[in-house]
Amino acid sequence: MRKALAILVCLILNGQMCFGQFTIEQVEEDWQLTVGEPDPEIDAPQVSLSMIPFADKPDLQLQVNLNHAVKPEFASGGIQIRVVSDGELHSQVHKRPGEKLAENSEVVRWTTLVQKKPNGYIFGISTGTSTSWGAFGGDYHFLLIPDSLQAGDLSGYLHERSLENSGVQFAGNRVQSLRLLRTRTTYSDGMVIEQQIHRDVQ
Repeated sequence: MRKALAILVCLILNGQMCFGQFTIEQVEEDWQLTVGEPDPEIDAPQVSLSMIPFADKPDLQLQVNLNHAVKPEFASGGIQIRVVSDGELHSQVHKRPGEKLAENSEVVRWTTLVQKKPNGYIFGISTGTSTSWGAFGGDYHFLLIPDSLQAGDLSGYLHERSLENSGVQFAGNRVQSLRLLRTRTTYSDGMVIEQQIHRDVQ
């Protein structure tokens, strides 16, 4: 109780400066896509999100594509996870290829995660659910970001960057909303700070 109260006071007075002695081990984003009327015949809608969490590597983008995949080539449906460095594709995985959003007014919810590991960082989707895809996410929805590729640490993460670099790439008229619900930051001492965002991507 005392620790929680001290942290609350620290946040009020100094923001996150009170965590300066600890490193950020993990950042999570909770997202929600509300579909209007999808069109499976043309892979509509197509949504892309991009996280830029490393302060010293602004050109390293961690991306999620929903209902389509791009480079190395376009593919229909499913969920693609990509690591792009300096505009070049470093690695990618396409899960549920060919499975398209098909239900009117369905809600897709998922959590993206970047987490420090002994040999670098991992990025992907930890959990997700939708009517068309059911449950998704987990171990096979992650990519490794090796130390040789990334620079710095997660202290450069800002949720505003995710909002600015995400959106509906095709058939925006078939999307009711794309919203960042909340973020969670986990520090090396085990403390987790959750921030309520509830902002739509414009």
